[in-house]
Amino acid sequence: METNELIQKLEDAAPGGVLEARPFGRDGAELSLWVEMGAILKIAHALKSDPAFSFDYVENFAVMEMEAALVFTYWIRSSSTGLPLMIRGSVELPRGNKADDLIEVASVSSAWPSVVPQEMELGELFGIKFIGLDPRAHGLVSSRLAGTAVGFPLRKGFVFPTEINGQPHMRRLTPSAPAAGEVLP
Repeated sequence: METNELIQKLEDAAPGGVLEARPFGRDGAELSLWVEMGAILKIAHALKSDPAFSFDYVENFAVMEMEAALVFTYWIRSSSTGLPLMIRGSVELPRGNKADDLIEVASVSSAWPSVVPQEMELGELFGIKFIGLDPRAHGLVSSRLAGTAVGFPLRKGFVFPTEINGQPHMRRLTPSAPAAGEVLP
């Protein structure tokens, strides 16, 4: 894959959308792109629809909280060429990073339908509203039980509840060394 050609086509599709391109992997043979998350949907469609690249499916999708931002990582691949590509972008968390603040990001499911279950799960765990995601269109239903979950457990600001649905939670809430002879569960 010609990196300059790819970046030029993405720049044409989403001006200012590609922030950085660099080698990735042990041998540096794979390409990693940092993108503006506001342009992620245009970039996804450009990567999928251009016959020279045909990045047609998401192998994996991950989110992590780092330095007051959520970092999104998409590992995509072309089934026709076998070429991989890693795309990363980040969204700043609101000041105070409350456990119940929703972050809005465009869903890439219209380009890559295989990402729907991952967007659903990561949305629930990190508090992300994927704009344009319609799980029902893919025969899926949200797994979040209305009124039973408070906050988003993979956020660093999440405070673990002492009970869930009236049941006490047995997890030790403050780290401490076990007492002499105590066996931890």
